Formats: sequence, structure tokens, C-alpha cells
Amino acid sequence: MEPRKQKRVEEEKRAPMLPPRLDPDQLLGKPGPPRRGHENYVRYLHQAIPPMLLDMARDTSGARALVLACLVDPNPAGRDLQTRVLAEQAEEGVLLETLRLWPIVQDLGPGFRLPLVELTLPALRRMSPNQYVVFKEYVGALAVADKAYDFLEYALYRIMAHQLDPVFSGDCPRKREDFYLPQVFDEAKLLLSVLVWAVHTTWEAATEAMGNVAKRLRCPPDRLPLLPPDACALGAVDQALDRLCLLVKNHKLTLLGGSIAAIARDDAITIAEAELLRAVAATLEFPLPTLMPGQLPQVSGD
Repeated sequence: MEPRKQKRVEEEKRAPMLPPRLDPDQLLGKPGPPRRGHENYVRYLHQAIPPMLLDMARDTSGARALVLACLVDPNPAGRDLQTRVLAEQAEEGVLLETLRLWPIVQDLGPGFRLPLVELTLPALRRMSPNQYVVFKEYVGALAVADKAYDFLEYALYRIMAHQLDPVFSGDCPRKREDFYLPQVFDEAKLLLSVLVWAVHTTWEAATEAMGNVAKRLRCPPDRLPLLPPDACALGAVDQALDRLCLLVKNHKLTLLGGSIAAIARDDAITIAEAELLRAVAATLEFPLPTLMPGQLPQVSGD
């Protein structure tokens, strides 16, 4: 089986379905600062995550190993490729600690990788510049080593780099919120195609999903064709996201609505796919409310 499809099968075995008839507007809710539901979820995470992992997330060395463990492939073939790459590039202790943590992270199931990475960020900010350079190389190598197209792995890498690069480079914050969707339509089309292929494994299903995206965006289907997988290289996505991050707020929200349509299947979404959507939103610097397993955030009019 193709590596990407195998990874998909492994995720679906572990991913409970959220309630059917999912309304994308419910999932979007009202992005912004944490509210009571988010605070409750933080408490839930602290109860569900083993104390050992919480302790490691607060320690610089442990946080690095924890992030790497979040990127380990559940598919044995992909995991073997990652192990070989990490063995060539990393110190033996890094490899052993990553493989020791991986089963614990895996047992938590889908929905915990992004929160775990977010928990490590304060500790990772305490690395030395040299440690960060080496760690970033490890993360990048691990994310692509399994040769399976996994946008979530890429998104976790981008979130980490976006949060940490300014800390270690000293770069000034860039100009924000310059663009409207028509100005970056090609970039949006690329991101949406990538998300479609991250979830749908056949051309027929992917084409149908892209049609749903066009409906959601009220865009003629011929203006929003599905790009083939070989046109969705991560390098191009990285450049596209750099520009999409500069969308004005309302147009980011519109793009996220299209992203839900790209990911959802039969008006349902798994925990793993909800995690992917949150990762996309985070890369756009527009965080979504966190979903508790089996629950949806309520629509808020305030």
C-alpha cells in the first residue's frame, strides 16, 4: 500500500468520529483568545496526558524529544525510514529517547500531537541558538524521512518554526494583514488542493471535495480546479502560506471555511482531521478553539 494511504488507514483506526452532520460554521466558532471551553480542555489535557510527558514538556531536553516523538510515523515502514535518518543525523541518546516516548504519544491517539507541541514551546524557547539550529534540522529531517505526504507533520514543523525562529534570529515582526483573497488566489488554491489530497486518496473523491470547497467559497468550479498531487510540493506550500498569513482577518476566516470543506468527508470529521484543521489555522496565525474528543464548540454570537 502507498505510504500516504497506509498512514491514513492507521489514523482512521484510532480516530473516533465527531457527531455527524457537522456544520462548518460550528467548527469555526469564533477564533481568538482562549475562553472557558478552551480552559476546560486544557484541564482535560492535563488529566489525559501522563505526568511524565507534562514534565518533559517543561524541560528543554525533554521537550525536544517529545516534539520528535510526535512526528514518528505509526506505519512500521515509515518509522524504519525515520529511524535510519535520525540515526545518521542525531546523537544516539536523541534517537533512543524519541523511540522511548513514541509509544506513549501514540497511545494518546489522534488529537494530542498539536497540543503536545504547543506545550513544549515555552521550554524550547530556552534553547541556545546552536541547539535550535540542530533541533530544527532533526525535526525537518524526521518530517520528510518517511516519504509519505503528511501535511500535519509539515504543519507541526511550520508552527514550531514560526514560533521559535523570531526568538533565535532576532528578526523584527513582519508587516501584517495586507492581502485580500483575490490577490492571493493562486496560493489559496494550492493550500486547498494540498488539504484535499491530505484526506482524500482517489481522484474522484478529491475532485468532489474540491467542488464542495468551491461551493463554500461561492466560487465557480472552473475557477478553483483541483491541482494534481505533483503540483503540491511542500516548498511551494511554504511560500504560499507566507503570503496567506498576510490576509486580512475576515478573508482568513473565509479561507478556513474552505479548508473545512476540503477536509470534511460526508459532513463528518475525525479527531485527526480536526487536529489538521487546527494546525492549518495556526500556520495562518488565526487559532481555532480546541476540540475536545466527541464534542464541538458552540456557536457564539458575542
